[in-house]
Amino acid sequence: MNRNSMACTDASEHNSEAGLFLTLSRINHHCLGNSDHQFLAHRGVKIKILVASCDIQKGEEVKIAYTVAYKPREERSAHLLRIYKFQ
Repeated sequence: MNRNSMACTDASEHNSEAGLFLTLSRINHHCLGNSDHQFLAHRGVKIKILVASCDIQKGEEVKIAYTVAYKPREERSAHLLRIYKFQ
């Protein structure tokens, strides 16, 4: 599930709930993504939404970052290797 799943909690929660989101799991990774996914829960219904983090031009690929950009490169690289086997 690590490859195509996404967390079903917000970043402040420390549990391992994950879900497979058929559309969102198709979005490619980029170290500086132009969008972000957020988890919402309302009246017992859990949904995942995609939000642009900058202007995205018509025809431009939508990308998400699998790590946070403010962490040092070495830390981000280690995370990507450990979780996603990226080298």
